[in-house]
Amino acid sequence: MGTVVQFDEDLRSDLFARLLEWEKKTDLCLTVGTSLSGMNADRVVKTVGRKAARHTRGILGCAIINLQETGLDDICTLRIFETIDTVMEKLLACLGLDLVEIPDFLSDSQETFVVPYDEDGMLDHSCSMEISMKVGSNLKITSGTYKGCAATVVSVTKQGHFRLRVNPETSERPFLTPVGKWWFQEAERGELPSIPVVPAPATTSEVNAPKTKKRRNQ
Repeated sequence: MGTVVQFDEDLRSDLFARLLEWEKKTDLCLTVGTSLSGMNADRVVKTVGRKAARHTRGILGCAIINLQETGLDDICTLRIFETIDTVMEKLLACLGLDLVEIPDFLSDSQETFVVPYDEDGMLDHSCSMEISMKVGSNLKITSGTYKGCAATVVSVTKQGHFRLRVNPETSERPFLTPVGKWWFQEAERGELPSIPVVPAPATTSEVNAPKTKKRRNQ
């Protein structure tokens, strides 16, 4: 589930640490469809671009694909003023690759998932939690700006993903946000360190988080 970080907000400390890590080790950065208007992520483009300008060994720099000018055009290795679709179609042709059709997610009608995560949405192989993503299901957001807020599944997209209505605990109005089905498919296999939502408590008066069953040792 995507979470928007406003200009006056901070990134989660663990995500910021990962950003700094990638800033150090990136040797080529593809910058697609962004004006690079001053967000913290721009530092990855800026750092690798400056390294390439200094002819740092093994550094290829940054390639920027965008219709409008950006503030980092002067340090990029490659600058393309074109739409993303056009550039990617030509890139596929150069690589001799065919455009892959979007999978038919609707053919998989699964809406209930049993996952090894605890009530906070963290991976725990000793737990087993059932999450229903059927329309009308009530959930709780586990991370990001709206951590702890209630959400309700309101529809399924044409691609088979889920659309939630989030109810902020502040004076903000409710809003819709998508959640990819892949979150829960990978969560079933325990491939994610955390998941973005968990079942909401059965009643508003319930203090404890949704119960998870502890698995017996085999």
